[in-house]
Amino acid sequence: MKIKGSLEDILCSTKKFFGASLLISALTLNQFFKEKLIAQNKETKIDYLFSLGVNMNYEPNQAIISNVPEYIRNVPIHPDDNYVNRKNIAPIEDTNLKYPPLSFRFKGDLSLRYYEEDYVVQFGGNINAIIVSPFGGIKSRNYTDKVGSEERGDKAALTYYGFVDDITGGLNIIYPGLCFKILIPYNNYYLKNERMLNDDHYLFLEYDVDFFKLNLKNGWDRYNDLETKEIFRIADLIKHKIKLGVGININEGLRLGEGHYLTLFLGYVISNTKPTSIGKEIDLTTRNHFLVGAGIDVRIL
Repeated sequence: MKIKGSLEDILCSTKKFFGASLLISALTLNQFFKEKLIAQNKETKIDYLFSLGVNMNYEPNQAIISNVPEYIRNVPIHPDDNYVNRKNIAPIEDTNLKYPPLSFRFKGDLSLRYYEEDYVVQFGGNINAIIVSPFGGIKSRNYTDKVGSEERGDKAALTYYGFVDDITGGLNIIYPGLCFKILIPYNNYYLKNERMLNDDHYLFLEYDVDFFKLNLKNGWDRYNDLETKEIFRIADLIKHKIKLGVGININEGLRLGEGHYLTLFLGYVISNTKPTSIGKEIDLTTRNHFLVGAGIDVRIL
């Protein structure tokens, strides 16, 4: 009985000791975080962000094709050019093509945003429309005045094929994506004492996933206007992009994450490629590559 009573006393004392310890710890931690929050005057917030933007990207060596089938390279005379001698028409001979390195991307982003004074974390989805520069991504053949060449003469007409995403091309230029982004104001690390830049200028680390369709088009180049005859999907791509850059607020007096921003960035792209049945007829090589770009982002909501 004595032993039992001693054990009960020990257990009771132990419970009181741990209870008191937890209470003291909780009060201490509460006071610590309270003082820290008051000292740093922090504000934590979760909201959403809707923005529009345009980026100019330079991405060399992202896709190369060869052995393009004749049915893609062989475009007939345009219906309005019936006066042309049909002997002037022949398949475009060059079967090798590189995806143009320069593109313009118009995007709309809807993101959930976790906001603190020191940083912002964004995660969301986007819709992108891309316009690809035709330079280097198109092969053509004159069938009017300088037959067989790629030269343009007076009122010349040419057939073409290539990676050409013009506005009239339809929905093939529109694709969805996902984005995760961390933004950090400059002066938290570099200009804390000098205050040369305000908090609205930021560094950012961004991870994007784009679900992209790689297409070839053929058609006619008449009067300096590209007209599409057919669109051939040759591959579905998932492009993983990691970007590091800076954002410069061109509206003063707004908090981080709002206003109009000029962005400059460097990145690396990893491509996962799934060729279509047409793409399997072509020798298609997609490469992981670096990118460099600049853009403007405008917060709407």
